[in-house]
Amino acid sequence: MRSARSSARRRLAFFAGAFVLLSMLAVPVARAQESGVAAKPEAVIREFYKWYVQTVSANRSPMMDEPAKLKRYATAGMLRRIDKLAKDQELGADPFLQAQDSDEAWAKNIKVSDPKIAGNVATAKVELKGREMTHKLAVTLRQESGAWKIDKVDPK
Repeated sequence: MRSARSSARRRLAFFAGAFVLLSMLAVPVARAQESGVAAKPEAVIREFYKWYVQTVSANRSPMMDEPAKLKRYATAGMLRRIDKLAKDQELGADPFLQAQDSDEAWAKNIKVSDPKIAGNVATAKVELKGREMTHKLAVTLRQESGAWKIDKVDPK
């Protein structure tokens, strides 16, 4: 009788432990899904630039008209840096496009290199191809609140 009880307790302990472990692993994925942002850096970049270029092409400002959505894609640090540059009147180009002009076709022609991931930082090369111009960027993402977010954009 003891061995049957002992065996049942071991099985119960095993399944309880497995349940706890699986629950812990699911939290980061659930947070990323709840935020509405893709879990992989390259998918975040594609989703962001599709939305961002469409918004800019419609003569709307992502920062002024859709700040909540922008916060889902950009780190708090990046948004603070942009805000400071804007207040100091030092924004010479769009901080996410690193350009003064854009091409609406960019929203449909986004090429992203395989990102290099080191811990909670990922970097990728981005090419926005349009009818009138092609633009290249180096994009750095950082994990924040369980999701990959854009932290820095440089012209390439």
